[in-house]
Parts: sequence; C-alpha cells; structure tokens
Amino acid sequence: MNPDSGYTRTRTRRAGAGLAAAALCLLAAGVQAQGAYPCNGAGPGRDMVGMTPAGQGVAAMPLCVDRPAAASPQAAAAPPDPMRAMVGEAFVQMSQRFQNAQRKLEERQRIDSDPQNRRMVEGQWAFFPKADGGREESCAAMFSNRQGVVRIMGPGPGFKGATLTFWGSDIPKPATLQTVPMTLLQPKAAPSTVPALNYYHPDERLGAIVFVVPSIEAALGAFEETQHFEVAQAGKSLIRIDWTGGDAAREKLRQCVKRHAR
Repeated sequence: MNPDSGYTRTRTRRAGAGLAAAALCLLAAGVQAQGAYPCNGAGPGRDMVGMTPAGQGVAAMPLCVDRPAAASPQAAAAPPDPMRAMVGEAFVQMSQRFQNAQRKLEERQRIDSDPQNRRMVEGQWAFFPKADGGREESCAAMFSNRQGVVRIMGPGPGFKGATLTFWGSDIPKPATLQTVPMTLLQPKAAPSTVPALNYYHPDERLGAIVFVVPSIEAALGAFEETQHFEVAQAGKSLIRIDWTGGDAAREKLRQCVKRHAR
C-alpha cells in the first residue's frame, strides 16, 4: 500500500482538528494510578478507578484496572477480553516471524505468499462486541496487520466520547500510564500534536497510544476506504499503519452504535 495515495479529504482534516481539541483535556490528575489504563467504563474483568478531568465540552475519560483474581478457588475467573487477546497474540506472532525473516528475502517472500498468513499481512478487521455481546460492552472496530494495530472504540457505560488507539512494537511501554505529547500525521492534513495517553499492559505485549475523539460520530465521519496513519513523538516515528476496507468497517461500526443507542 502507498501511504501517499489520496487518503484524506476535508472531513478527515476536520475530524483531526476535533481530535486535537478533545485531547487537550487529558492533563489528568491521578493518571499515574498503578496499572491503570484508559477504558470506556467498568466491564467484565475490570473495575473503574478514576477519571481524567472533563474539559472543553468533552466528557471525562474513565481509567480502569483489571479485577484481581478471586482468592477462592471456587470463584469464577473473569472472562478474558477478546480485544486484548487479539492484540497480544495475532500481531506479536506475525511481527516475530517478520523480524526473524527480515534479512532473508526468500523467506519473507514465502511468508507474503502463504495463504495462511496473507490475511494478517494484508490486514484484517475485527468488531466488538461479538453477536452475543451485551449492551455494557463498547462498540469497537479494530484493524491489524504486520505494521501494528489501530482501534476505534465508541461510547461505553462511563464514557460518551470515542477513542483512537494504536499499538505497535516501537511504541514506548511505560511502567505507569502517562500523558505525553504525540503527533498524529496523515497525508494532505496538517500534523496535529496533542497530549495523548501512553500505556502498556502485559497481556497486550505492545505499547499503546490513545487519542480521545469528541464523539463516535466524529470518528465515523473520518473513515476512508483506504487510510494511512502515523504517530510520532519528538520527531521520531512510532508507528505507521495503513488500513483498507474502511467503508464496510464504518457501516458495521455504525450499526453497532445504533443498536446500543436504543
């Protein structure tokens, strides 16, 4: 995929501006809570422990921690988070294979042409909640390929906004959640440097960067069929990722949001 193809239009620039304004409210008190990570509210296996402060008309964003394992062996274990499992396994396995093969052109070509790997190499979408998911779960669309993972997640029980999250092997893995300036770059749009959340969760095995979007409607309005993203810190590129199939993904996410709004 060519990252300089005609991806972004006026609506993307407008959404980027909104994202920049929203993210300015992330100068969070309590953001250093041990083990805390940004979420859309309490849910299966996690408890909400605090909020980022509200600002500029944007709702505060919840901070969660994983619920400790029950002391009683008879107590039911918390169900695993399917999104976290995908981040932690699918990308990491593919990334490791490419790292091992980066100096072996023939092996890399074999990996590229292997039908079993092609879907991961070219990219794949996953949507949450699954068909049997409950209304307490946030709607999310996640795209992953060998470049990394990007997720758009909508409102949840404790959060009426939306988030744009990137995972990648070069994204920092801080010991505690941090608020740091990050630059979001897209073709034909001015770079936008705003405070963003940087965290690491061991189950995900990749560093994560979270931008806050004012609303899920703003996020849906920024979708393109093919789209390129780059996130940089202090001039250093942390992740570049391209998606395809954005039109169908947008409509599927929109339908989920409509169902949850009823």
